[in-house]
Amino acid sequence: MGASIFIPITHRIYTNGQKQIQTDSSTLKKAIMALYAACPDIKGHILDKNGKLHEGMQITVNSEIVFPWDPEKQINNGDQILISSIITGG
Repeated sequence: MGASIFIPITHRIYTNGQKQIQTDSSTLKKAIMALYAACPDIKGHILDKNGKLHEGMQITVNSEIVFPWDPEKQINNGDQILISSIITGG
């Protein structure tokens, strides 16, 4: 079954319109790497070259915000991972 990664509409141009992918990854970082493998054009748009979450991005697992960024957070079958773009204004 695995976990589902939901991709924000702002990043679907890098996934050929895919709204989600499935992954059997055991950690959050491995799940993002699985997303990169499935949709190579999205690489670099979620994590920076040092493996840190880009500013303006947020990740939730089962509606719980992962803050601070924890690449070793455990992922289980049935988990829902949501990648969001944070929009700010003034």
